[in-house]
Amino acid sequence: MIATEFSKMNKAKETKFTLNDLLQREGLVLRQETANVEEILDSLLPKNAEAQIVRPLIIGVDGAVTAGKTFITSRLYSYIRKQGYSCVQIHGDWYMASRDERRREIARAKSASYSILNYDHMNCNFGEIGDTISLIRHFYLTDDELLEARVSNVYNRESGKRNAYVDLQIEKQTIVIVEGTGVLNEHISSLLDLRIRVDFGSYQETIKRLCRREAEKIQGPRLAEAFVRERYDLIDGRYDQYLRSRDSKFFDVLLDTGKLTSIKIYTR
Repeated sequence: MIATEFSKMNKAKETKFTLNDLLQREGLVLRQETANVEEILDSLLPKNAEAQIVRPLIIGVDGAVTAGKTFITSRLYSYIRKQGYSCVQIHGDWYMASRDERRREIARAKSASYSILNYDHMNCNFGEIGDTISLIRHFYLTDDELLEARVSNVYNRESGKRNAYVDLQIEKQTIVIVEGTGVLNEHISSLLDLRIRVDFGSYQETIKRLCRREAEKIQGPRLAEAFVRERYDLIDGRYDQYLRSRDSKFFDVLLDTGKLTSIKIYTR
């Protein structure tokens, strides 16, 4: 198993990703192209005979760095609420390693023998997020009307430590969105009802979006473009490649967000 994972990682590292490769390998078919995000979301959500969203429903949103996970998730959340449904978001960032741990990992990444597999648990503790989703799944099978749960050891962006918490209140008809890098993996995908991946595969556009994100920062120091590029080349880019190889079969829909003014929808 470990040897297989290393083989996947090495292949992902050596092979330059193109979206066309993924489309062809997975047999994805272009279903729609539109600038209307609400139209996209409306077409993806399962409906019953009365045109109501089928519930309970847990949706996963995954994708590459700067591909638009937060954008799609926020628009999805707003759309669901606009339709009159209760909605709760669960973010992979809650389960991220502390800032000090990630800094040490980035320093180690400069070693020629570094394996990007070491970064997997830094990005998100998938065991913990899986436990949260499993708890919700179990709640659906009970006679209880309300699930009240506290997610402890949540990553705190202000302190850089895992010392925060989030209280969840979920009813039987609540729609849950799980968002984060790598959440559509072998262990979590089976717990989800709809699995959406966002990607586009352009190196230059990724760097451009990362630099724009830094320029628009409201709090904290802004990173220089050289550091942004180095960080992406050392960690984020390699990790994206690894996840594209590892998790390519665990999504139902691919949104090509290379142009947010004209998003392409691919299905299997």
